[in-house]
Parts: sequence; structure tokens; C-alpha cells
Amino acid sequence: MSESNPGGSGHEPAENPAREAGMRCVSTLLTNLEQLIRTADEGTRATADEPETEQLHQVLEHAASELRKTREHLFQEGLFGESKEPKLFY
Repeated sequence: MSESNPGGSGHEPAENPAREAGMRCVSTLLTNLEQLIRTADEGTRATADEPETEQLHQVLEHAASELRKTREHLFQEGLFGESKEPKLFY
């Protein structure tokens, strides 16, 4: 039995402070991305159907789309990675 995870079942990885710090950052980024997406969506709605704001509307739509892609990538790779097993439990 390994001593790297005292009190653990032997199936859980040992604590890694750098990994934990990185996972907290991933969590914070995901939270911030959600807020940014809501803001972009709000701006998209506010500029819809107004000829004077068509370019701004397109910029906001594009930003929302790209933020969603970034969120999906960060969620998949940051939380699940190659193993597809959850890595974030808090």
C-alpha cells in the first residue's frame, strides 16, 4: 500500500498543491466566462433589430460564440482531460 495518500482508499491520487491551485483557477475562469457570456448575450439582445447597432450586434454575437467555445474547451480539458474522469469535486 502506498504512503502517498494517508487515510485514502489507495485509489485516489495524492494531493498535489500545484494541481489544486490550477483547478481553482479553472473553476474561477469558468465562473468568469459564464458572467462574460451573460453580458455578451445581454448586449446582443439590446442591439438586436437596430440598424444603427448592426456592427456592434455582430461583434457581441461573435464574442458570445467564442466565449462559449472557450468555456466548452476549458470545461472538457480542464475538468475531464484525456481520461474523461471528473477531476474537480468542489
